Amino acid sequence: MVSNNSIDTAVENVTAVLIAAADCSIPKSSNTFKKQRKVWWNSDCREAKKKQRKAWTRFCRSPTTANLICYKQAKAISRRIQRRSKRESWEKYISSINSTISSKTLWERVKKTCGIFRSSNIRILYNNGIAVASLQDIANCIASELASTTKSNNYSVSFLHHKFTSEKQKLNFNSSPYAPPSGAHLL
Repeated sequence: MVSNNSIDTAVENVTAVLIAAADCSIPKSSNTFKKQRKVWWNSDCREAKKKQRKAWTRFCRSPTTANLICYKQAKAISRRIQRRSKRESWEKYISSINSTISSKTLWERVKKTCGIFRSSNIRILYNNGIAVASLQDIANCIASELASTTKSNNYSVSFLHHKFTSEKQKLNFNSSPYAPPSGAHLL
């Protein structure tokens, strides 16, 4: 790969290989978030906003006092309808919280009201390039990975010797909780 005489081509080749490796191994996610819809927005709000925009367009095309008054009235009506819709939506939401709902649902609603949302990204576990979906397969995949990382051949000889001698010692479960550690188990 670096056998070329030109250093520029060698750098380009190494950079291309690094970028390709990163593309294969680093998961990608988009930075776009779904627009949160307003729960109180309904067809009345939409119609009032549409009339307000029409009145604004009419006023911009021919700026007369009558068109200005018409626009201000449409804007006031739109604001009034939105306030009423917000109030009705809030009353409906609050009345749904009563003694019959579970505490989990209650706290979910409180967090939602405060603007605390959980990430909706779904993480997918891959094993040998195949997506793992069932809970049993996920548990087996995690257990095999944990077993492979905690194998004895991954540790140094001095740690293995210490581990072996520590595992041979019997545990004393009758010691006082206020006694200082003996230091025998420390490295």
